[in-house]
Amino acid sequence: MKRLIASVWMGIFLCSGIAMAAGAQAGGLVTQVQGKVVIAGKDGKATPVPAFMKLAQGDRLSVASGGKLQIVYLGGGRQETWSEAAQIEIGATESKAIQAGAPPVVKNLPPFVVQTLTSGPGVMASVQSRQGMIRMRAVPLDPAAVAAEKQEARSQYDELRKAAAADDITPEIYLLTVLQKLGAHDDIRGVLAEMLKRQPNNAEAKALADHYGKMQPNS
Repeated sequence: MKRLIASVWMGIFLCSGIAMAAGAQAGGLVTQVQGKVVIAGKDGKATPVPAFMKLAQGDRLSVASGGKLQIVYLGGGRQETWSEAAQIEIGATESKAIQAGAPPVVKNLPPFVVQTLTSGPGVMASVQSRQGMIRMRAVPLDPAAVAAEKQEARSQYDELRKAAAADDITPEIYLLTVLQKLGAHDDIRGVLAEMLKRQPNNAEAKALADHYGKMQPNS
């Protein structure tokens, strides 16, 4: 379970190098999967794509008829939603359709979302183990500053939520990122509950919710 939780957080909190290095081998983050969506392995075998999976440039994915795949490119903030049968290749800032019945629905995320999701190497290090999370919470934070940052994040989340589809959890991923950085784990429980309302079959989100549900309040 510890390894699963760490891998889920590692998928959510991508390394800041994705967006910063010019010409870097950027990729995307899976924020929604419905139906059969698979990725081709180096051995030629196809394996299911889970939510929060980090996609590298050159990866090839197939979306079956009736399936749905949403990708956020943190190298530029492009969000793609593929909802018909398609075969695509992951690029640096957008996907290339190898075969598709229809183009994806595309929107561009606000710059503050991209900046938040790509600005936390320290956050990523802290969630690799329970010990790491405990050490992060042990660092004293100014309560007033924390409250102000949480209020701002909530306000921005509300705006993102209004503009997002009902089953799009990108706004929740943004808010989770901020709350994790602040060590606000009691607040995280509520965000994960909201995430599961929107994507009840998201096994990775459920694993996170189960993990935080077992933690004591304010721990």
